[in-house]
This record gives sequence, structure tokens and C-alpha cells, in this order.
Amino acid sequence: MKRPRTNTILAFFSILIIICPFAHAEFKEQGELSFQTRAFRDDNKDTTEDRAVGMFGRVDLTYAGTNVDKFTFRGYGVMDKKDSDRNFLIIEDCNVSWYLGEEEDKKFSLGYQLFNWTATEVFHPVDVINSRNLDSNMESPEKKGELAVEFTHEIGEGQLSFYFFPKAEKPHYPGTKSRLGAGIALEKPVWVKNHDHRSTNGMTPQGAIRFTQTVDNADFSFHILHHLDRNLPIVEQNVVVHPVFLIPIAAYYTPYYFQVLQTGGTLQYAMDGWLFKLEAAYLDFRDDDVTISTSRGDRNPKDHTQTAFGVEYTMNHDNGTDSNFFLEGQGIFGADTQRRAELSVFQKDIMFGWRLAFNDAMGKELFAYVIRDIERKKETLFNFAYSQRLTDNWKIKTGLRVFRAPLKETLETGLEAYHRDSFVFLNVSRFF
Repeated sequence: MKRPRTNTILAFFSILIIICPFAHAEFKEQGELSFQTRAFRDDNKDTTEDRAVGMFGRVDLTYAGTNVDKFTFRGYGVMDKKDSDRNFLIIEDCNVSWYLGEEEDKKFSLGYQLFNWTATEVFHPVDVINSRNLDSNMESPEKKGELAVEFTHEIGEGQLSFYFFPKAEKPHYPGTKSRLGAGIALEKPVWVKNHDHRSTNGMTPQGAIRFTQTVDNADFSFHILHHLDRNLPIVEQNVVVHPVFLIPIAAYYTPYYFQVLQTGGTLQYAMDGWLFKLEAAYLDFRDDDVTISTSRGDRNPKDHTQTAFGVEYTMNHDNGTDSNFFLEGQGIFGADTQRRAELSVFQKDIMFGWRLAFNDAMGKELFAYVIRDIERKKETLFNFAYSQRLTDNWKIKTGLRVFRAPLKETLETGLEAYHRDSFVFLNVSRFF
């Protein structure tokens, strides 16, 4: 098993430091331990693993007392028997909070946090603060906690929040054996803080302001975010040439992340069983004249707009079950067709989905959706999942994901990289 990354170790030490003063207190704890397996369609490659067999564990601790109003810790670890690159620990939340004022309408918090700024089910152009575990579902990858200082003040039926982020967490990359990766080993990321300053650590001031409000049946938010973007890297390709024969003998790949000023917001409006959703963000890169050499030629950060819309309808059936029907779409504007495909797998896509909740004692639920590219031909992702409790403490979840995106040109673009990576999965979990 690989040793946890340095930032993970530091986070665990932070937990110990915070917990020590309250060691006498009673914590509210819960957790999960699950056996997880997935089987991929055979790609006829010896360098990749077509089977994944591992353990997943999560712990969730909360404390409320006199020294602090609330302490929260939440994190998980994965250990895979066949792929050592999937052996990791991730901190999701590790923070303390104080509620201020006579009405306790102000909150100050410090520590690692998960942020959820999205309004839509599958596409999330606004929800970009947290780095991700990229060895997970590409449309909704698992998040890593982000170190943050937050001050929130309740205003009307909403909040005004200020955030300071002292460092940027790097994403967790799939290893070379993973079928959900690109089959290459990525080097340590380079953070481009300004035109003349590049470094291999994410220690740089970042910040955000966010305003949320509820008016009648509408919820809306607006934000301004200045940070090191972790969602749209440019991957540099360095080719090592044989000194005598002058032929390529090795290649190294380094992701570059750039500072960006993002402005955007969300809107949700409920009406007679219908829920309408809108999400939009404009990305203004601070140093868009920096050029990086990639396998597709020279590339530089590209200012653009990402938007997503959604419509959800809830139907109550006579047998006591509920159906939720989803229609969502996402688009990137301000870039040409080729660059859009490089910026995101879902550069112009539409999703149709259905969730069926049985509302029984076992909590049975079925969720299926299909994502179809409306710009690039023959690119489709199908997802099906079924879950239910077996007992009060045991739960099972199974399903499949199917990718259809045959290669159109010389280099794989977008969903084409996953054309042969369809798989089935099974998770059996014990909660405590």
C-alpha cells in the first residue's frame, strides 16, 4: 500500500490537534465499511486491470460543546488489491465552527470543507472549488476537502459568505493501471500563479464571495471566485529523445493549473411538481497568454462560459412509489468545436434520467440516465444503478456504466478515451 500523501498526513495531525482539548467529550460518530468490486470490458491490454477488488471505509464525527460550537470530521479511505494507485486517504471535512451574535446569525469556521454550490443533478459548471478524486464517475467525481476560512452572515432568507483559501489541493489522479484514467502517469502538477511565477505547490491566496437568497418558490445564488482552477488543466507533454538515434524513447506528462476569476450563479424555481434549474459561470483566466506544449500542439488557457439547465418533474404513483424525471443539458461557449471537446467531455451534451423511489422499509431505489453528445457524433454514456438496504445496517448497490464513443480521428478526444471501459459494479456496505 502506498503511503498517504503529505497533505493527508498533515490533515490527520490537524484532527488530533483539534480533538485533544475535547478528548473528554462525547462525539457523535457514524461510519461505513464496504466491499467494492467492478469488472470492466476486456481491453486486451496487459498494462491495465480489468477487475477492481477493494475495501472502502468512511468515518464521520461531530462534536458540539462549549469550547467550539461544532467540530466536524469526515473522511474516507480506499484500498484496492489489484491497483496500488487506488490506495489513498481523503479528508472531506475537518473543521471547527463558531456561531456569533445574539441571534447566532453569523458563523465563523476554519478547516477542510466540502462545498456544494450546484443546482443540477449531473452537470456542475459552478461547483468547482473542491479538487476531485478522478478515479470515480466523470460527471460527478468524488470531492476532496478544501482548506478554507469562512465567515457567513444570514441575510433575509439567505446568506452572504466570504471565503479565504490559503492553498489549493491537487486532484487524485488515476494510476496507469486504472481503466478510468488515460493510461499515463501524471507528474506533480504545476501551479501557474501569474505569468512569471510557477510552482509545484498550491500555496497562494484565493478567495470567494457568495450570496444566496430564497424568494417565494425561487432559490438563487451569485458568486465571485478567484482561485487556482483544478477542473480544466492543460497537460504538457515532454518527449525524451535518444541522443544518438534521435527517436522518442519516453514521454512525461505534467498538468498545469491556472488562476482564474470566475463569476456565476444558480437558480432553482419550483412550480406544481416541476423544478426548473439553471447554472452558469464565466471563466476569465488571469494569464491566458501562457503557452504549453501538448500532444495536440501548443495550448493556452481559454476564457469561456459554461452553462447548464435542468428540468425535474416529480410524479406520485398509486402504489406508493415516486418517480423523478430529469432533463439536463450543458454547453461551453466562447471556444471553437475542437477546443470545446478538449475543455470538457460534456462540452455540448444532454441528459435524460429517471429515479424511482419505492418508499418501502428497505429503501429500494433505481436511478438510470443516458448522456448524449449533441455536437460530436456517436458519443453516449449510459448509467444504471439499483440500491437497497438488506437490514438496518447493511446495504447493497449495483449497476453498470456503458460508454459508446468510437475513435473518429488519430487522437482520442473526450468520451472516446472510455470507449472500451464499460463496467459493472457491486458494493456491499455495513453502516455503524
